[in-house]
Amino acid sequence: MGTEVNGAPTNKMNTRSLAAEDAIQAIGTLLSAPVNGEQVSIGRLFNAGTIPAKEGVQAVRDFLHAPQIKCEKKGIDWFLSEEKRQLDLELCKVLAPLFLPVITAAASLMVIEDGRPPFFTQQRVGKGGVLFDMYKIRTMSDTDGTGPSMGPSDSRRTMVGGLLGRPIIDELVQLWNIWLGHMTFCASRALVEREIFRNEVPCRDGELDLTMEELLGPCGFDGWFWRGYALMPPGLVSPFGNVSVWIPKGRDYFLKRRELDCWYFGSGCLELDMMLLETKLNQSLAALQQFWIRPLGLS
Repeated sequence: MGTEVNGAPTNKMNTRSLAAEDAIQAIGTLLSAPVNGEQVSIGRLFNAGTIPAKEGVQAVRDFLHAPQIKCEKKGIDWFLSEEKRQLDLELCKVLAPLFLPVITAAASLMVIEDGRPPFFTQQRVGKGGVLFDMYKIRTMSDTDGTGPSMGPSDSRRTMVGGLLGRPIIDELVQLWNIWLGHMTFCASRALVEREIFRNEVPCRDGELDLTMEELLGPCGFDGWFWRGYALMPPGLVSPFGNVSVWIPKGRDYFLKRRELDCWYFGSGCLELDMMLLETKLNQSLAALQQFWIRPLGLS
């Protein structure tokens, strides 16, 4: 048995860490490979570092209640800190073994529903205003992945897509974006370019003829975008993201986003991020247990 650290053998800790990294790499493999119904069969990747659902849920709750990261930085200093990046990597290792079977099952059901690839990439505006490919599980039948979603009421959602739209289930593959450093767990949610800047691409039916740049004006836009949004990687979870589902897309939607984003840019810290994560993950875990773990026998 290896040397003990905090009462746990190091060889056991290292084994768990390696298994978690296997699960993360399996998510990346799913996203990078051509996908069809056979390749995304349920159970094909279950041995790649996954753990029983009950054990995984408990590991998530233990992490949220007692994170090993300590940091007193606040605001932009927190968003750019090494501690926040360490938190991202450690939480990826906790979540990937639990969520990999759900991602695989969700992808399989999307293929069964309409025979189309279950994953797609969508270019979003990231740190420094640079575009990056954000991964998603497809939830719509008629989309090329370039335009914004219109929320839960979007008429393009499929039946399976409606289940995936439960809190962050369709966003789970962004663990890979976070692992690569394109995103972080908590920060301003990434927007598509046409929601931020006016460009030459005409709006299509159902899309908003509105941008943050036009709505906020030069001073307001600079204070939101260049002094906040563009300084950090975008997040999976944000204060605005936790309330946005209740606000119809339009002028008030974007103004509320600016209000909560700017507040968060100055108030962000470890404690606030853990509160945001606990709120969103509790919603997601409840949805997983109700719609995925129990019905599919993943426990």
